[in-house]
Amino acid sequence: MLLLPTRRLPFRPSEGQIDGVLGTSVFYHFFATLDYPGGKLILRRKTEKARAALEELAKSPDTHVIPFWMAGSHFMVAWGRINESEPCLLFATRDWRAAA
Repeated sequence: MLLLPTRRLPFRPSEGQIDGVLGTSVFYHFFATLDYPGGKLILRRKTEKARAALEELAKSPDTHVIPFWMAGSHFMVAWGRINESEPCLLFATRDWRAAA
């Protein structure tokens, strides 16, 4: 495990501070979910009880489920569509040069 200070990393003040960085390989060890409105990464132990709780949560009308998986070691990919296109495999990325 590598530990580095994160307070010195560049960021936009309006986006908050960087408190830590997780490698994507961590996701393989948990049921990883992203709560975009709440701004949270949620890691649950891989147990049958946790799986059942996630499946129940997915039934909620307030929950939007978008299954994804890791391609290679760093890319989250999911099926989606752009406007009226046919479904296609997509991944989202951020142009970090624009954030500087």
